[in-house]
Amino acid sequence: MTASRHPTPRRDRLGESLRAVVATTLARLADPRLAVITVTGVDVSPDLAVARVYYSVLGTPDDAVRAAAGLRAAHPRLRGAIGEHVRMRRVPRLEFVPDPAVEAGRRVEAVLRRLRSGPTGRAEGGRDQDGRGEDGRGADGRDEASRDRRRREDGP
Repeated sequence: MTASRHPTPRRDRLGESLRAVVATTLARLADPRLAVITVTGVDVSPDLAVARVYYSVLGTPDDAVRAAAGLRAAHPRLRGAIGEHVRMRRVPRLEFVPDPAVEAGRRVEAVLRRLRSGPTGRAEGGRDQDGRGEDGRGADGRDEASRDRRRREDGP
């Protein structure tokens, strides 16, 4: 029988347990490189031999490089903590991977910000805060003077 590449409830539970142990252990370590890391998830291989730890880094690209080095240095301690807290025959080898979803989210936010502001800094739809477009006309296509004239003609 071949192992499934699809997540199973057991591997999901194990991944969540590993995520909790890794996150807690990282918070307790005194290494300042690890202070900017958030563990976002853990995927466990079908044979349970490898756990891919996804993380995000709050800070600059230099902080991300230092955090990756800190994770590599903390690898033995993290495996030891997993061995103490999670009941498994063998403690999986840990692979640390920057979470691609975090970067994708940042790119989406940047695109949405750009769309909201538009090329002229106007709000969505090309209208300013008062509802006027670049030509000064409102959503009804009239400028303010013609709207005022129309109000006077129609009366109260």
